[in-house]
This record gives sequence, structure tokens and C-alpha cells, in this order.
Amino acid sequence: MPNENIIHVKFEKKEGLISKENLLNLELQFLNTLKLIKEYHGLRKIELKKRIEINKIIKKINANLNKLNRIMPKLKNKKSHETSITYSFTQKTKEDGLEYQLEEIQKRLKAIQARF
Repeated sequence: MPNENIIHVKFEKKEGLISKENLLNLELQFLNTLKLIKEYHGLRKIELKKRIEINKIIKKINANLNKLNRIMPKLKNKKSHETSITYSFTQKTKEDGLEYQLEEIQKRLKAIQARF
């Protein structure tokens, strides 16, 4: 039975060399991809370690802040300690500029009409 389904394909020497070259290039690309994947996994491990360290630091900071909030005296009247700053501006907006420009244009129109 194994001899019945055997198919033979004949390649010329040039076709065989091109096929081998293509196969070797494919292997090279495959190995480079594996190398990149290993580097990626290594970097992900480093990133995970850094994230865990940062998380621990944030937890310590939160614990210290909570401890500090418990130690600090409470304010009875928060409004008296808040500073409120009010600013008063006289608004010279575009409207003032527009009004001035309208007056100037009206003066010019009057001057032109006076000529005729």
C-alpha cells in the first residue's frame, strides 16, 4: 500500500536551489520571530515586576496619608479657613471694539456723503 500512492516530482537543479534558498530564508525568519517573542516575554516580566513595585509604593503612600489624616487635628469650621479670592474685571470685550468700529465706519460714511 505505501508503494501505490507514491508520487515523484522532478525538479531541475535551478528550481531545487531556489526552493532550498526559500526554505532556509523561511527558517531564518522563523528563528528571528522566536527571538523577538522571547525578548517580548522578558520585557513583559520586567514590566510586571515594575508595576508590582509601583503598586506597593502607592499602597505605602496611601497608608501614610491615612495615618497622617488620623493624626492631624480636625477643623471645626472649614469655611473660615478657606480663602476666597474674588476678581472684578471691567470687561472690554470685542463688543466695545465693535461699537468703536461701527462709530468709525458711520463717521466715514457721513464724510463720503458730505462730499456728494
